Amino acid sequence: MRTLLFLICAMLPAALWADAPVRVGFLGPVTQVDPLMVNGQEILLAEDVPVVSFIGGDGALRVGDVLQIEAEFDGDRFSATRVVRQFLAVGPVQIAKDTGISVMGSGFRGPGADGVAEGQWIAVAGQWRERHGVISRLIPLNDPAIAMTGGHPNLPEDGVGPIRIGQTAITGLAAVPSKTGYWTVIGAAGADSIRANVLSTGLFADDIAFALVAGFASGPIASETYEIIGTGIVGYAREAQMPQRDQPQLFCVAGGKVSRGAPADAGAVVLALFDVWGCPS
Repeated sequence: MRTLLFLICAMLPAALWADAPVRVGFLGPVTQVDPLMVNGQEILLAEDVPVVSFIGGDGALRVGDVLQIEAEFDGDRFSATRVVRQFLAVGPVQIAKDTGISVMGSGFRGPGADGVAEGQWIAVAGQWRERHGVISRLIPLNDPAIAMTGGHPNLPEDGVGPIRIGQTAITGLAAVPSKTGYWTVIGAAGADSIRANVLSTGLFADDIAFALVAGFASGPIASETYEIIGTGIVGYAREAQMPQRDQPQLFCVAGGKVSRGAPADAGAVVLALFDVWGCPS
């Protein structure tokens, strides 16, 4: 009987399975806490879903926190299954000015920089641009801690010199991982570097097919190719259609690249997702 049922299910048209919830991802700043709003979308965060944070704390979210969220979309609402605070850097401040700060060699500009002292440990939430990070929230830390940085590694073009995230040199690597999309590096802070003790790769779980990512677009990195800076996610567009670079944008991502449209075999839930997100379909 079980064999017969399996054969019947396998022969059913794919469209009959198209209404199952889809796994989606978000990367962007919190603009409202209750209800939780990220990238213009309301996301249900149940009490039994913890907020994972490298710096610990009580798990309470604040406007300006940058979150990496994995969620399910059933055609009507998003329900978070995993929430992680993302930081551009956690470490000691080398330079503090009204216009910005420097942490482990990387510069950051934005709100709150004028209240930071040199030598203070701080966690920086925000988004990468081509020459610096843009602050959405700064979190002072009471005690020196383990340092971290997160973003897309910049490999030296000539093979000489250190790998960098932002302007922070990554040292202590026994080998360079084959995946160079997004790195999270944890280790010991230097003046303009971090000595890696732990390195993990990737933004989302492998079963996340679609994501809505906030960030700044780069200039062309190859013919008709650009990057969401700091993520390793690339997009393709003709020169006249390249996204604006001076303001953060929302990017629909499918299969690890900026989406040009819904898959040809997309079911009703995926089409609804693209409609809710305002993605090209």
